[in-house]
Amino acid sequence: MKKVTFRKLVSAGISAMMLASSVPAISSTVVQAADQQVRGNIGGYDYEMWNQNYTGQASMNPGAGSFTCSWSGIENFLARMGKNYDSQKKNYKAFGNIVLTYDVEYTPRGNSYMCVYGWTRNPLMEYYIVEGWGDWRPPGDGAERKGTVTLNGNTYDIAKTMRYNQPSLDGTATFPQYWSIRQTSGSRNNTTNYMKGTINVSDHFDAWSRAGLDMSGTLYEVSLNIEGYRSNGSANVKSVTVTTGGSGGSTTTDSDTTTTPTKTVEPDANGDYFTNDFESGAGDWSGRGSASVSTSSSNYYDGSKSLYVSDRASEWNGCAITLDPNAFVPGETYSFSAAVLQNSGSNVTIQMSLQQGDGNSASYTQIADCTAKSGEWTKLENTKFTIPSNSGDLILYIETPESSGDLCDFFV
Repeated sequence: MKKVTFRKLVSAGISAMMLASSVPAISSTVVQAADQQVRGNIGGYDYEMWNQNYTGQASMNPGAGSFTCSWSGIENFLARMGKNYDSQKKNYKAFGNIVLTYDVEYTPRGNSYMCVYGWTRNPLMEYYIVEGWGDWRPPGDGAERKGTVTLNGNTYDIAKTMRYNQPSLDGTATFPQYWSIRQTSGSRNNTTNYMKGTINVSDHFDAWSRAGLDMSGTLYEVSLNIEGYRSNGSANVKSVTVTTGGSGGSTTTDSDTTTTPTKTVEPDANGDYFTNDFESGAGDWSGRGSASVSTSSSNYYDGSKSLYVSDRASEWNGCAITLDPNAFVPGETYSFSAAVLQNSGSNVTIQMSLQQGDGNSASYTQIADCTAKSGEWTKLENTKFTIPSNSGDLILYIETPESSGDLCDFFV
């Protein structure tokens, strides 16, 4: 499709491991039979210790927002603690401002580093924001350099590496790794380093996106991670906190008073808040639930590409995008328009919906639906949709109706 258009309706009433050429990467997710793994949740924080092949000595003692760990004689080792967001199936932009703070005594003796760590899904990606290391600076030779960014008083090199047919969250897979590595390490080898810091994780994600890295996936986790490869060391993580929203949140509550967001982003000359033609990729669209999204040149409405939605395990699985709260405001009226195509051989109802908030407090509203004939592009549109006056992040998604049983792939 040439454009997926979202337009404000103007009326009289209305004026977002270790890796080197000679060093194998640490795999932190798939545990073989001989691996040592401890994981759980304490005080609202998820934690994991992993020791490949149960080699040497490794330990992790978790507390609520803190842990100690040590390792010696290991092959690959990690200990991490943070927040797991996998069940929410949201892009990082839907969480507002993600911030991790840490207070750590870190003693690396050899190949080790301390970092912010996590994954995204759909597409699958592993990421690192490296704050300090021992005797080896990741990610090593062969990385694709993507520029620099200065955040929280430190300058980081941005890089991309690839993992081919390696263990991942979703079994053996090929996936990219994204990196921000401090130009000057916050730690030294064979020394106990007293490290405190604040990492605006969302700002790193934004910098990666500006550098051309695909950040359209759903956020799996944000954790403070201690890793080691054939080395010794220890860490006393006196505190780690992960927060979302903050100053980037669109709604704040003070006692019984709720401040409603106001529109600060104006439409373009055509009256559009944003359009997607998918000629340059999926952009900020991501898979919802188990669904995958990718660009396709096999079917298109106009131009040469469309967004292909596949691997849907439930009706609500589809494609999703977080709406900018500075442009899309509850109580105001907008025009939403797209074109959809399915090739199931039968007619299928496809609908566009809006989610506001998350968890048990989330609300869901249908924007539009259409009966899509097999093999024909069909308009999915509501030119006068008023966003309900509910709180929370706004997520637009395209799906099939609940209990319809329609799990077909479709194009947008």
